[in-house]
Amino acid sequence: MNSQQAINLLNGLEQRLDDYCELNNEGKAAFRMAITSLELFGNAEQLPSAQPEREKGKWIADNHDFWVCSNCKFPSEAHGANILYKFCPNCGADMRGEQDENR
Repeated sequence: MNSQQAINLLNGLEQRLDDYCELNNEGKAAFRMAITSLELFGNAEQLPSAQPEREKGKWIADNHDFWVCSNCKFPSEAHGANILYKFCPNCGADMRGEQDENR
């Protein structure tokens, strides 16, 4: 069953339950939430699965106790930033590659 079939099934079930018994507001809200979730999930299924390529960078040691991102030149004062951050907190560059060993 795909998400559109599940949405159709829930819509029909909600209508039949409403015909046979009165759903309280919480029951109706639960059906609406399930249907909305499936609609969003159905839209997500249509998105391309490939993620965009992330910029690569490396931490470079400077002479002021900073580590600087090679991609955006963001300085990090955090001790061990080259180990602490796998991604630059400023530009999001992937910092998991090679590192500057001049420290």
